Amino acid sequence: MSKGYDDYDQGEDYEYEESGTKLREQVKNFLIYFRNSVNDGLIFELQALYEHTWPKLTEEYFDKRPWPDPDEVAAAVGNDYVFMILYKELYFRHIYARLPGGPTPDQRFQSFFNYCNLFNYILNAEEPVPMELPDVWLWELIDEFVYQFQSFAQYRARLQKKTPQELQNLNANNKVWNILCVLNVLHSLVDKSNIKQQLEVYASGGDPDSVAGEYGRHSLYKMFGYFSLIGLLRLHSLMGDYYQAIKVIRIDIL
Repeated sequence: MSKGYDDYDQGEDYEYEESGTKLREQVKNFLIYFRNSVNDGLIFELQALYEHTWPKLTEEYFDKRPWPDPDEVAAAVGNDYVFMILYKELYFRHIYARLPGGPTPDQRFQSFFNYCNLFNYILNAEEPVPMELPDVWLWELIDEFVYQFQSFAQYRARLQKKTPQELQNLNANNKVWNILCVLNVLHSLVDKSNIKQQLEVYASGGDPDSVAGEYGRHSLYKMFGYFSLIGLLRLHSLMGDYYQAIKVIRIDIL
């Protein structure tokens, strides 16, 4: 019988310093088990960890503090590349949502580059990547991606409150959270999954798998494509292009 998370949460508590925050053995055990669940594709376990255990530990240890620094976590999980991308996505999302004052400019940049790593891993693979995540996580990942773009646009527009160093930093990173890049990611996920063709066939009473293709038959790509349509609707609405917003989600019934 495989172990559940509670089986890993039996060690003696200890404390160590990380960015001025005291952490417990429980957190390390959770992250290791989280990594194992991602690698093993345990969808139901991942959903419980994502929806219940992560928020519970957040409330207990990290209400107004960041989760452990990614470098510390990487050492604990054997520098697992894919898991660290997912962990950083949650790490920065937590900073946006919980830390007083929100993210620093550098954290905004780092979060963008982490999203680039995630989507490059998914979209540039020669075959569907061996990763499964709960639908709720996939949706919130796309939703957060669009939100962080919006947040950065608002941050960048407040020029009068910025120091010369901050303005120089923005100019040096003028491609970070670029609208064309964000649009390209969402359209690429839609195209990779053939989700519009799948929805058209489904609406006509046919079998979506007949047009899904190799990637679209994979749940990760299918749901990313589906949620990216909603992301594009939101993004075009934010830009005031309501015609394109409606056009992007239009489905032609065959």
